[in-house]
Amino acid sequence: MTTPTANTLAPEEFPFMWEPEDQLIGALLHLRSSAAADIIALVPAAAVQHPVARWAYELITTLVQAGDDPDPTVVLTAARRQPPACDNNAPAELTTTALRPNVYGDLGTYLANAYTNTHNIAQVRDYARTVLDDHFRRTAGAWGARLQALADAYADREEITAAITELMRGELRDLWLRAERATKPEPVEQEATTVTTIPAVWQYPLTAEQYKALIDCKYQATTQGWALLDNHGRVRAWHWQVPGDAHWATAQTALRAFLPDTKHRGWRTRTGWTIQADDGELLNSFLSQAKPLDPGGDNDHVRD
Repeated sequence: MTTPTANTLAPEEFPFMWEPEDQLIGALLHLRSSAAADIIALVPAAAVQHPVARWAYELITTLVQAGDDPDPTVVLTAARRQPPACDNNAPAELTTTALRPNVYGDLGTYLANAYTNTHNIAQVRDYARTVLDDHFRRTAGAWGARLQALADAYADREEITAAITELMRGELRDLWLRAERATKPEPVEQEATTVTTIPAVWQYPLTAEQYKALIDCKYQATTQGWALLDNHGRVRAWHWQVPGDAHWATAQTALRAFLPDTKHRGWRTRTGWTIQADDGELLNSFLSQAKPLDPGGDNDHVRD
């Protein structure tokens, strides 16, 4: 396998940025360092083929390993301190930055294109898998050429066998395992959850366990009142409209009193609204003013 020389780091045009390695780098630029660290551990810099992209990935790797977020501006700033790895053994007058003073502009253009043309950040593991698959193929091809060269040079059987069974097999197996881990991320340990039995009637104030049980409940409006339904359609609490009660006079004002956040004002009474786990304080505010379920079983205030 050949190492890219300094003069290979030429300006490149990326009009569409659909290469998997460009999508991978673009997705990493959107991630926090904690989320990017898992991908960095899977994909070696050698798996990134194009020189400018590889330099960007090297910079991202350094930042993430230091606990810094790989923001494009931070990456570009880091480039002033960290030249491409291919320059490590090159004479000062033959480094990339010496031969191409505009290379920082090329890198900045690449980072901007990668950041703004990322198709789907959530598919970062898929991009990593594709990059590793491509690198696996290139590595296999490079080993084929290397074995051919050994054979043409009349190398000993032992040398050829060692290259195949130890070096080649070990390198390809490592890449294979990395690609498999990218496909099947390690399971995240989750805390054990306690199953909560839904009570016959919600009491105010609710406990933390009851909040969890309310995640699937819906806050449903009728023409004359409000009802809190659980995920089985049972009424848990309701408030009948009282003439002259401005606070609960209409479905819109009642909803705003319960959920002042403007993002929920487009709510439709036909579908209901799903209560989130962190809405306990607002839910308590509603239940403190709502009437309990009518023990007489009169459910004519609930729309079917």
